[in-house]
Amino acid sequence: MDRGISEALAQAAACYNYPKTLLTYDPSASLPHFVALGFAVSAGDRTHLSYPAFEQEIGDQLRSQDPARARLGLASVVYWGHLSRNHGIAAIQAAKAIEANAGILSRVAAHVDQGRLGDALVLTGELPAIGSTSFGSKVIAFLAPEAAGVFDEQIYEYLARCVSGLETRAEARWIGRSTARDAWPAFGQLTKRKKHARIASGYAGWCSFLSETAAELTRSEAPAPHGLLAWRAVDVERAIFHLASRVARTA
Repeated sequence: MDRGISEALAQAAACYNYPKTLLTYDPSASLPHFVALGFAVSAGDRTHLSYPAFEQEIGDQLRSQDPARARLGLASVVYWGHLSRNHGIAAIQAAKAIEANAGILSRVAAHVDQGRLGDALVLTGELPAIGSTSFGSKVIAFLAPEAAGVFDEQIYEYLARCVSGLETRAEARWIGRSTARDAWPAFGQLTKRKKHARIASGYAGWCSFLSETAAELTRSEAPAPHGLLAWRAVDVERAIFHLASRVARTA
């Protein structure tokens, strides 16, 4: 990786600015979709937190030994992931997750801790409101931001442009050469069992690329985002997400 590419990734990571919002149990219960199911849940603004601290809070929810709190963690991930659409859709989708099987969440976390990221992703397909790699990978990224990242449709389409040569910037050409073909199979519907092996392999490849790139950026002394001393896999993914978002806005 040459200096120009590392600088482009560092600048992109610094520009990432997705809302920091999660769900909390709250007697004042401001989200009617949850109230209708018998849960007192509100959206909590975490703008004051750094991204690593925000990730840690949701990660702690997901890993909680309290089933109710673990389910809230899944609902937080789903709510957060849909915020780019609007809060109403986010609440509707998140309400589907609040009654998830906490035992499956525990198994997902165990796979993650064993380094079986592809298997963990596939297992998230058994959880409500997940459905595809886009949301399953969000769960994995919150469980292990140092080792994993999101692989959503926007990134998938950006990789297609990188491979095809439609994106001519140096960082896009480098991304296309380095990861696109290996990661390509990661995207898909997790409900289709015949595709599980392909999706798991692709996502494992994507996460390996993110981790290896994070280590390379740290060695190059490219400034890590959020004042961190070292890059993490999720930081690289967010840099690529920002690059993909910029392309989507101008395409």
